[in-house]
Amino acid sequence: MRNVAMVADVHDEREGNERVAELLNPQDTKWKYKTCDITDEKAVIEVFKFAKDAFRSNVSIVVNCAGLLNEQTWKLCIQVNLIGSTIIARTAIEQFGKHNGGAGGCVILIGSVA
Repeated sequence: MRNVAMVADVHDEREGNERVAELLNPQDTKWKYKTCDITDEKAVIEVFKFAKDAFRSNVSIVVNCAGLLNEQTWKLCIQVNLIGSTIIARTAIEQFGKHNGGAGGCVILIGSVA
């Protein structure tokens, strides 16, 4: 495995962000950490730019497992689970799509309420 980038979307779970950052060795060039609100298209584009700059290589695989289930905030659930996933997929395809001169790639969307 050449390079692995980790991008976390945990919204307001700052403790979760900090814990993930603690687990990653900042000296290890295989890991980079950046938070991203996937409901914000500009933030998603910035994360792709961050990954490209950090690894000096185009993104070729995206795994999105950001999701939530909360009956009290159903609008946020739609924003994250549906719209956010669509933004991730569309941005990935724009970044590595062969129609844009990219080398191709893979988008994996994972959904769970576990």
